[in-house]
Amino acid sequence: MAHKDYVARKVGIEYEGIFCFDDLYKHLKTWLQRRGYTLQESGYKELKEELTRHIKISINAEKEANDYVKYGIELTIKLDNLKELKKKGENKLLHQGKVSIEFDAFLLKDFGNKWNKNPVLLFFREAYDKFVIGGQLEKMERELKEDVYKFTNEIKSFLKLLKL
Repeated sequence: MAHKDYVARKVGIEYEGIFCFDDLYKHLKTWLQRRGYTLQESGYKELKEELTRHIKISINAEKEANDYVKYGIELTIKLDNLKELKKKGENKLLHQGKVSIEFDAFLLKDFGNKWNKNPVLLFFREAYDKFVIGGQLEKMERELKEDVYKFTNEIKSFLKLLKL
């Protein structure tokens, strides 16, 4: 099994107000795809109440750095107390409610499971990671952290939040 090294955990953004969820979702997907990530929606749950909806969407984004390491981002989008709004004269559907986006970013090492066949190979994988490509892994971690920072700021600016 591949080994996950988490670079960022439970990074989150919350926004409450009026927004267009369709535009937000497209923007998230486009931003990740432009940076070479492939996306897979791994979960969708919806609970309808009388006047509102609650939605939870899980998305996995991956990008191969080389034949040994992949960048990974696991997104969870939660929409609470979601109400649909329509403006007169516009075809765009707006929503009012609370949106929270949380994600974890990680390096997925040995995703081809070449080094996990027995304990000896596992030992050599750890030695390889530490002594042979340790510097490269640190550079990849920095690049992934930078992607996470840029992605967070992009979402905040899209939702018109202040950057901290």
